[in-house]
Amino acid sequence: MITYYPVDIPPSSISERIAQQSDTEKPAYLGEKKLYSLKSDVSVLLKDSVIYLGGGRVLRMRNKQRLHYNLATNTMEVVGWGIKINRPDEAQKSMARKFLMLFQKAKRQQLTDSEKECWLHIIDNVDYVAYCMEEESPRYVEGKVINTSPFIIRWHDGEQENLHGRVTEQLSVLERGDSFCAHTKINGKNQTYHIERVYILDDRQLEQSDWPPKR
Repeated sequence: MITYYPVDIPPSSISERIAQQSDTEKPAYLGEKKLYSLKSDVSVLLKDSVIYLGGGRVLRMRNKQRLHYNLATNTMEVVGWGIKINRPDEAQKSMARKFLMLFQKAKRQQLTDSEKECWLHIIDNVDYVAYCMEEESPRYVEGKVINTSPFIIRWHDGEQENLHGRVTEQLSVLERGDSFCAHTKINGKNQTYHIERVYILDDRQLEQSDWPPKR
């Protein structure tokens, strides 16, 4: 029998609820080692909604993941991720490492059959599209300022775009009629949401430029 407790970690809070079942089934907490004198396995939902990948990068979860306590082997496993840990607080780092490793192996088409199963589970439970967009390298673009309030840009391929919010902060030094180059990112709706490395061009530079179109 598996008992499910959709509660937060650490296990001490789980223990209080489990202990209510029977005085003889109270979990024993021994410093670094957690030994449970229970008669059934236990599963809990991890509270993390974001996995931190380092360097400011994050992986947002679409669904809370389950941590399973196997009493027979006295081990913990993050279900679907192929991760076994000794302590619940190791889950965050272990999940980050697993994602980063499988992401690169999937990119190189080097996943084993078991890793493919883990990878399918992971991308089904995280906001994978958002992560890929954030990871995309900024692309070089050129354009001309049509108006500054609101900010309207005509890109080199002829497309015109209205920019709003924080993305316009990088263009604050530009004036109406300025030609410029920059590096940008676009979202799934083909809208610019990130601009960096802005430089002013004269019209002659813009006319003679040869670069891939923004869209």
